[in-house]
Amino acid sequence: MRFRFLVLVAGLALAVGCGDDDGTTDPDAGDGSDAEVSCAAAETDCSGTCVDTDTDAANCGGCGMACAADEACVAGACTADCGADTLCDGACVDTMTDDANCGSCGNACGADEACVDGTCEPTGPMCGTLTDCGGSCVDPDSDPAHCGGCDMACADGEVCSLGACAAECDAALTECGTGMCVDTMTSVLHCGACGDPCDVDQDCVDGGCVDVCAADETDCGGTCVDTLTDDAHCGGCDMPCGADEMCAGGTCVVDLMCTDPTPDVCAAACVDTDSDPANCGACGTTCEGGTPACNGGTCEADCAGLTDCSGACVDTTQDPRFCGGCDTACGDGEACLDSTCTACAADETACLGACADLLADDNNCGECGNICRGGRSCVDGTCERP
Repeated sequence: MRFRFLVLVAGLALAVGCGDDDGTTDPDAGDGSDAEVSCAAAETDCSGTCVDTDTDAANCGGCGMACAADEACVAGACTADCGADTLCDGACVDTMTDDANCGSCGNACGADEACVDGTCEPTGPMCGTLTDCGGSCVDPDSDPAHCGGCDMACADGEVCSLGACAAECDAALTECGTGMCVDTMTSVLHCGACGDPCDVDQDCVDGGCVDVCAADETDCGGTCVDTLTDDAHCGGCDMPCGADEMCAGGTCVVDLMCTDPTPDVCAAACVDTDSDPANCGACGTTCEGGTPACNGGTCEADCAGLTDCSGACVDTTQDPRFCGGCDTACGDGEACLDSTCTACAADETACLGACADLLADDNNCGECGNICRGGRSCVDGTCERP
């Protein structure tokens, strides 16, 4: 270290003493504030920032060559035509797969999610009620290799009982396999008997496997339902709506047959609470003042990648009310596909951004916007497990 320091001092002394032949100072020497940035092979140093001039809308084709607000940078050239992709904040993206713009511009998936068919889905092992230990789903209450926690192994000859290493299993437990003490009434790996596992989206209750409901669902007699929208369980289990009513926000209201792109009911009218500035996020919530636009159910100052149509933040590439622009509405039986109104086939229904077969479409199952989740598939208009 001392030798290296002396070499640096000597180098600095030579740089100060010599200078250029004409007596001027090298402008790149400076005091280090304009030090050259080391960029990757595919990037360019633009005023100290490494950018990809093939895709950067502010430096498209070269530093300082900015695209217009309604253009994207593709292969180093500004363009307003994204083809099958969507223009989002100066970039052409596939909203079916882009984690930062999943389903629509600005809709970013979480750190443990990935964009699959326009929907943010969990990634990594689907362990359900078990614990992910290095990519393996384990029960730390009974696994002798992960007893009480990941990588907390029991010694040879010991068993894992109730999350602790012991000489033998607790009297109420059953030894299933070497050193694994389980309660067959609750163990998802050995439900009812050793070697009888439940599915990943099931739990073991009283020795039997039952479905686990999502966070926004309620178990009503073994069926997972959304009590905010389910006509048979509106506001709670076994609280059905009348024949001419529908469930909206957990309350039975007159059925207006509302579908995409205005699927919500507010004050006896069909609206989209994701984009309606008069009903933003909930009925009666109005966007005013400094946040006049409704974007994704939140009042914001601007539409962040979407188009502002009188305060409604919309995706003009797929919204039939504003297809290709704020003043273009599609007709009955037409869907907005890539900013163009397109007539759907006789056996299809015009949904948001798609002509859908409601009997088989996983994103529009039974009705527009009804997405089959948790590994379910759309069969005859109903989301079912494989």
